[in-house]
Amino acid sequence: MALPGTQPGSITLNPVVRTQPSALAAAAATEAATVVAAAVPDATAIPVPASDVATTAQISPTAAPAPTATATAAPATGNNELIIFGGSGVISTVWWQNQTLGYGLAQISAPYNIVRINRGANDNGSVLTAVGLTRLSGSLQRNFMCEAELFTRMPAAPLPSTQPLFQQPITYESTPLGITFCSGPPGAPPYYPEGVVQAFVQPYNPDSGSFEPRQFNSVRQQLLAPSIAGQLGALVDLVTFTNPAGGAVPTLVDELVTPFTVTVPSTVQFTTPESAITTPDMAITTPVCVQIRPMGGADTPRRLIFVLQHVAPNQQAGQDGTVATTDQMQIIYGADVTSAAEDCQTIIGMPIRIAGPPP
Repeated sequence: MALPGTQPGSITLNPVVRTQPSALAAAAATEAATVVAAAVPDATAIPVPASDVATTAQISPTAAPAPTATATAAPATGNNELIIFGGSGVISTVWWQNQTLGYGLAQISAPYNIVRINRGANDNGSVLTAVGLTRLSGSLQRNFMCEAELFTRMPAAPLPSTQPLFQQPITYESTPLGITFCSGPPGAPPYYPEGVVQAFVQPYNPDSGSFEPRQFNSVRQQLLAPSIAGQLGALVDLVTFTNPAGGAVPTLVDELVTPFTVTVPSTVQFTTPESAITTPDMAITTPVCVQIRPMGGADTPRRLIFVLQHVAPNQQAGQDGTVATTDQMQIIYGADVTSAAEDCQTIIGMPIRIAGPPP
């Protein structure tokens, strides 16, 4: 559906247009990693990649006698676990249940890596949370992007047994975190356009919790063309979600699409006649569509269009304070186009009409 006042099949943008999302549930992303919780007779069947060297950690905060077949004592309190780090993509937690059930096993794994492992107890206790990563392909591969998933330790229902449990079973629940940089937010502006938009929308790790969104203004400012530096605040509002208390929550990215990913190339047009443009050489421009949602919220996903232009490299630092740079893609426009279509693939294949001349 075209925006009001436009030709069918096209999008006309007035920079930083905002539509209010309704309170619909955001669609969950496809799970990118696995969670296994099961009772096994012993701890010898824990899968460990042959190419990785596994390490183990024994946690014994409280001592407890091993139960016997006739034990009548209450289950032991505290934590007594064997944690096995099977290389970069597998973490297994093993605990003794009783003679009937044998060992319990809870395992988290991810195809690429597991990062930001929170173990509590001065980083020497149980694995409380961790983030699993799966490498993405296509245009997102060139930006070294991953699909992320947060694993959170939770209590599990014990299996039926007439014997007391030495330790209560646990499991790991998974929460999709969407698209993110595999190595965390980049220290310098990315080159490729979808990387620039990702860095502007999410200049932090998605599992970082509540924060003040404007603390990243200096990072975001580097991604904007100087001609729209004054629109930074409005663009930050465009990519920010808040909780009922008014605090900002992490923004998750579900879709990130450029013309590179669709068969029909989209075009960026300016409504000002070409004869009125005094710039002798038109810069290369490209659109990027991103679909975002708040972490843990029930807001409708928000679809945004960003237009970026190429900035040629400056090979030598100047006496006027300029510095040497490589090729860059800088954001020149941003707008909310949620109502234009149901997905970014459709939006990015439509002609993009921008009100006014190029900056």
